Amino acid sequence: MKLQQCSLITKRLVVDSQVAGAATGQQGQKRTILSFVGGIDLCDGRYDTQEHPLFSTLDTVHKDDFHQPNFPGASIKKGGPREPWHDIHCKLEGSVAWDVLYNFQQRWEKQVGNQLLFSSSKLDEYFVPRSTVVTTNENETWNVQLFRSIDGGAASGFPPDPEEAAELGLVSGKDNIIDRSIQDAYISAIRRAKNFIYIENQYFLGSSYGWQASDIVVEDIGALHLIPKELSLKIVSKIEAGERFSVYVVIPMWPEGIPESGSVQAILDWQRRTMEMMYADIAKAIQRKRIQANPRDYLTFFCLGNREGKKDMEYTPTEAPEPDTDYARAQKARRFMIYVHAKMMIGKTSNLKYFVIYDQFAEFYNNYFRCRT
Repeated sequence: MKLQQCSLITKRLVVDSQVAGAATGQQGQKRTILSFVGGIDLCDGRYDTQEHPLFSTLDTVHKDDFHQPNFPGASIKKGGPREPWHDIHCKLEGSVAWDVLYNFQQRWEKQVGNQLLFSSSKLDEYFVPRSTVVTTNENETWNVQLFRSIDGGAASGFPPDPEEAAELGLVSGKDNIIDRSIQDAYISAIRRAKNFIYIENQYFLGSSYGWQASDIVVEDIGALHLIPKELSLKIVSKIEAGERFSVYVVIPMWPEGIPESGSVQAILDWQRRTMEMMYADIAKAIQRKRIQANPRDYLTFFCLGNREGKKDMEYTPTEAPEPDTDYARAQKARRFMIYVHAKMMIGKTSNLKYFVIYDQFAEFYNNYFRCRT
């Protein structure tokens, strides 16, 4: 099985909004741009809370929103556990909100043309300039940049000439010009990190050129992006320098779907090979340094889960799962994984500043991540 080069699954909302401090309903008042980006799908089965209920809400908020794709034949009639959902979303104001708008325009122009889009003069007429500060609370102001993983086949405005593209920091593929600024941002942040890196991602596989594999053709996998190798090399450099450093990675227990299915098993296998490569790099560095340490002191993977006790007046299903199935066992144990759908990284640089890379763009999946924007 070979990973597809590009999967465009976007979660983006751009709206106009009243300028902070402006009088409500004032005629002729220019408005500002707000953008929302993140990983939350606008579809059934995604609503959740920080409690991540499994059974207790099946007759209330999740009565008509039951989502459990990991067991064949699962349904609200047979009861929980539902699949809890862990994700993040954010609101963007200021210049970066306009970047999200321009990104949408590039996508729209490539697929549809200029129909139904506001011209630049119309935007100037209706909206305050993009450089205008829209918040009155300086303590809530962040420096924000928008990065992408996309190519000229999905968005307009990409230069056709490879040399011109290189000057703009773009990469020339076989038949396309590629913007992989999100990967460049991750690499820059990893190399600047001082004490730790914390990652949440739906998938964690890559740097397949470093896999030690005799039973597969690595070139057929195509998971060539650099992030896992950059992380292990960062840890190696810290070990060699005698400095403490930790990487924490939170992923789902398995990719969403039937665990025994071919696609899920393939991704789990590739994730295993990725982890094996990283731990091998770290173990060799520990041996060279001749220190008493475990590779997991530097790199640790976590999954999220929940267990929910039975409550009075709880929803009673009218049917039951087939006996001796994973569905029946999960229902009896009253626990299940919390599905991690978030894509983010947090770290701390040497000048005591924190960085956060957060987006729906970057799944650690194939050559340039999955092509998301």
